[in-house]
Amino acid sequence: MAPTTAHQFHQQPTTTALAVAPAADAAAGHKTTSHLNPVFQGQHIVLLGNEAISEFNQEKNTGIFSIDVKLYFRIRFRLGKVKVGKFKPRVSCDLKVPLSSVNGTLAGAPETTKCDWDF
Repeated sequence: MAPTTAHQFHQQPTTTALAVAPAADAAAGHKTTSHLNPVFQGQHIVLLGNEAISEFNQEKNTGIFSIDVKLYFRIRFRLGKVKVGKFKPRVSCDLKVPLSSVNGTLAGAPETTKCDWDF
């Protein structure tokens, strides 16, 4: 299947995508859940201003980094044989990810993140 949906990381305050993970079309049946497991990898040079450098250094000291994840996708509902509308929800997640170790142990454990969403 051709990828039609993408999960993107954006450099703030611009809209330059740092990473994009396409996902194939997925039709979910009644009372089902579809899991997506995108993998983001690669390198991208990011030029930071003074405020962003200060924030990065603070996160580097704690070992826990903030990653803003924004998801863009389309949903179409079906009631019997009738397809009802198309929606484009916007999902925003502020992840706190431990990416370094202190004395051989992780700086913190990954935590479940609740995301904000809007239609």
